[in-house]
Amino acid sequence: MAKKTIDFLADLPKVQKFIDKRVRDQVNAGGDVAGIVIGMKLCQAGFLVLRLNTDEQHERDEQWMEELDAGPSLKLPAWSKAYMESADHGIEFIMLNGSKKKVAPGAGDNAVVSVIGKTMLAILGDAKARGVFKSLPITKDCQVEFREFDWMWEWPENEEDLGETNLFRKLRSTLITASQSDK
Repeated sequence: MAKKTIDFLADLPKVQKFIDKRVRDQVNAGGDVAGIVIGMKLCQAGFLVLRLNTDEQHERDEQWMEELDAGPSLKLPAWSKAYMESADHGIEFIMLNGSKKKVAPGAGDNAVVSVIGKTMLAILGDAKARGVFKSLPITKDCQVEFREFDWMWEWPENEEDLGETNLFRKLRSTLITASQSDK
């Protein structure tokens, strides 16, 4: 069986649309956002959630998982299928700049999920640069996290970095799509 591909570049518009809508919905719902959690369930599902935490202070917890069942989520079944077969067949990613990145069979969950997580963080940074969050009330110490349901990879990777390296105000756009890099 051939290795599966996750094409971030092809899926970028639907991921951006999902993030944009989640932020608009939160603006309408109201509340200051203290935490932004990108959550994924890759194993057997392929769900992406964006939890906009309006608790007074953001703490790393499992509340984002509730949105997998009850909240809005983006279904990415091809990502799940590619991940599920990656241990035996490896996986290829089409990165946001059009380049290809391969992860060998047996490289481990962390190697695969870290590519996905870092790409999702880049897309979130791009949303910030595009002004998606401009009308959303965000606390000065708002934190950003990436979490995977089965604990395969999370960011920040060290608990000690929470509230330090993961502040929303420090999030920068590193997104360069193939069409931008051709210019």
